[in-house]
Amino acid sequence: MAEAAVVAFERPPEQIAYPESDGEPMAETDEHRDDLAEIVFTLKRFFRDRGDVYVSGNLFVYSEQGDPTSCRAPDVFVVFGVKPDQRRTYRKWEEEGKM
Repeated sequence: MAEAAVVAFERPPEQIAYPESDGEPMAETDEHRDDLAEIVFTLKRFFRDRGDVYVSGNLFVYSEQGDPTSCRAPDVFVVFGVKPDQRRTYRKWEEEGKM
């Protein structure tokens, strides 16, 4: 009996979903949430005159194109060498590999 050929199809990169949320509410204490907001605000203010520093927090950060499971959501993060524009997610490959 002949073996069946296995054909694997990859999705084009533009068809891969990179979620903006996991559908779960953030489980933070009041103190943790307040500290997080204060740290993000303070860092944004500190770097406000630079056009190449992005500051955010609790945002999904994707490190590998094509792999939506390569995701983290750090409390706070700073990336140098990218525009400070607002983003819905941070995708390393769209930011010249900067993390």
